[in-house]
Amino acid sequence: MSDLEFCPKCSHRFESRDALVYGGVPLIFGIVTVPGVSTKVRCPGCGHLFSAEQIRFFGFLSANALRWALVLGVIGSALVIAISSFR
Repeated sequence: MSDLEFCPKCSHRFESRDALVYGGVPLIFGIVTVPGVSTKVRCPGCGHLFSAEQIRFFGFLSANALRWALVLGVIGSALVIAISSFR
């Protein structure tokens, strides 16, 4: 699957996975970051750094969807643990 990005500065088209720069999808107002998950890319044409719009994690999740999936997973796990302790 190809995740093509377009640079907003020079309109260069490139593969977003090849241009990933640094990691961290911020969770809980930027306090916690998930290591190895990055949405920042650098244009190989002009060097402009910007947030990727087309990149998908696990083939179908955008960065925002991944963040919400992780938050809901943590909340769901906490609820399951809390409910199971009352039995």
